[in-house]
Amino acid sequence: MKKSILLLLTMILTVSMLCAVPAFAEDTGDTNGTDPTGTTQTYLPQLGTNGKAALAYFGIQEDLVFDVSDTATSGEINKWLQEAKIDATADSPIMVYVGGGTHNLTTTINVPDNVVLVAEDTVLFKRSSAIKMVKLTGSMYGGTWDGGNYDQNIIQMVNTNTTGKNMTVMKAVIRNTKLDGVHINDSAVKHGKVLDNKITNCKHNGVSVYNGGQFDTISGNTISNIGNTSTKNGSAIDICSSNVTNISNNKISIVVGHGISTDPTSSRGKFGCKITNISGNTIKTVNHQGIYVEKKCSVSKLNNNKISNIQGCCLTVDKNAKVYSMSGNKFSGGKLAKKGKHSLMTLNGKGSYVKMGKKNTLSGGYAAGIALSKSAKLYITGGGNVITKNKNNGIQMAPYSVLKITGKTKITYNRWGINMQKRAKANIKRVTFRYNRKGAVYYIRGAKFKKSKCSVKGKIYKQK
Repeated sequence: MKKSILLLLTMILTVSMLCAVPAFAEDTGDTNGTDPTGTTQTYLPQLGTNGKAALAYFGIQEDLVFDVSDTATSGEINKWLQEAKIDATADSPIMVYVGGGTHNLTTTINVPDNVVLVAEDTVLFKRSSAIKMVKLTGSMYGGTWDGGNYDQNIIQMVNTNTTGKNMTVMKAVIRNTKLDGVHINDSAVKHGKVLDNKITNCKHNGVSVYNGGQFDTISGNTISNIGNTSTKNGSAIDICSSNVTNISNNKISIVVGHGISTDPTSSRGKFGCKITNISGNTIKTVNHQGIYVEKKCSVSKLNNNKISNIQGCCLTVDKNAKVYSMSGNKFSGGKLAKKGKHSLMTLNGKGSYVKMGKKNTLSGGYAAGIALSKSAKLYITGGGNVITKNKNNGIQMAPYSVLKITGKTKITYNRWGINMQKRAKANIKRVTFRYNRKGAVYYIRGAKFKKSKCSVKGKIYKQK
């Protein structure tokens, strides 16, 4: 009997299922299989300003965003980053998004290739021990990264040959560390960008590129309060035995060491460095050099930089270092310049070379406007250059140094316009001398001076 009842129930259930029509299968006349309501079931987080901007900049699809809790630990953030890594590609990068909260980091955050870690400006990441806060082969955007004044870099870019928008640090606040704010280290680093960040209170360097890297761009950053007063070193931007394409539009101030510096020898014995372009930077209140091009290093273009109140020189080009073109720069003195008593621009020794183009202004230096050390070479080929109101000489020339001027240049209101020591050589054209207190040119026996098409007010004195 029980068996017959069970068989009957089974038959009834089968007939009911055959006769039923599922709701999603209702005939609406739509033959292409699309959702007739036009809606999507994909979850999209509510992105803030940085989240939306990062979507556009990195080309991320809205449905490729992982939303992280406002209370997430560093371990939980790393789990999301590793999950994102599985499906992330150069064509389809994935965002891991942090919308709020304070996050205490007990382990290093590892951002992998083709993944972008994005945080809103209200998000605070705090370091609780001497770890690197972030190791980066992907990218990061936004957030405040407080290093807690531990003896370790905050952001480190490492070992990658990736291209495109990987290796980008953008729109972040990076602060409070005894080492570097952003540190790019290794010859395997071939590309990368540090863009529009605020970097402050770093006791070593603000941004550094070390050991043979080839870096793309350091641009638009505000870098301040850099260096260690006890050791008297530290640079806002330091390029060590590496090549960089572009350093531009950075605002640099209050630096114990140099504003932008090069270092030819790395810890791995590599030698020399090349910078293609240094332009549009504002550098002020620096205790050593504004821009320091060390031996065997070179800059292809040095344009439209404003450098002032430097205790050392606004620009120093060292022995066997070269600047191939410079235009539109403004170098000026200040309280620190009086304390340091250096020239505004120094070519420091044999092999140092500068080719000056148009519209450079060097004014108000405590010592000379330009100082050429022994065997240095300066060619001024562009027009509209002005060397004025320096306490000592407009151009000071050491023995065997070489000066050639062919572009229109004004040398005014200095002690001497040009002061030449023995065996120095100057061949000048189209130079205007006015109102120099001692006179236009002073040169001693053994120096070679030649001029043509110049306008001279003030004496030219040759020592007998």
